[in-house]
Amino acid sequence: MNKNSTELLAEMERVFESGGDKALEEFVIAHFKELPVQVQKQALFGFFSEALEKQAGDAQIADIQRQGIDSMKIIASVSGQRVI
Repeated sequence: MNKNSTELLAEMERVFESGGDKALEEFVIAHFKELPVQVQKQALFGFFSEALEKQAGDAQIADIQRQGIDSMKIIASVSGQRVI
């Protein structure tokens, strides 16, 4: 069944209203080739932005963890206890 752009966009809206972001993401992935080019571009930009934000967040978490380990090593050396 081929849907026109108006039907797809209306269905996307219904999916989002009933299922939220995750349901909309799954719908967009499942129907990507059917979507208008402009919507495809917006979806790709959104997915790319989300991936960059996650990567930046992961890098910040790793940095905080490294700082925590360094602090634990300093405390261990001062107290004479082995931490790691």
